[in-house]
Amino acid sequence: MANAQEEERAGANSELRIITLELMKLAHKRKTSFGKVSEEFVANVYELEDLLAYCAGNSTAQPQKKLSKEKL
Repeated sequence: MANAQEEERAGANSELRIITLELMKLAHKRKTSFGKVSEEFVANVYELEDLLAYCAGNSTAQPQKKLSKEKL
């Protein structure tokens, strides 16, 4: 059980490193801060979560539109 948890944690850490590197590249390309790009990414993650829940029929309310001015 511990090995499975360690493997899962290692996989998650690897994915986070990849996402972090991509966000850093995007911030550099846009000439903006990593924090700003990260905030936009997190907002988009929550918007996607809302949209998926709505599409799956788990929500009767329309998903809120929270798109930022810049797109990833």
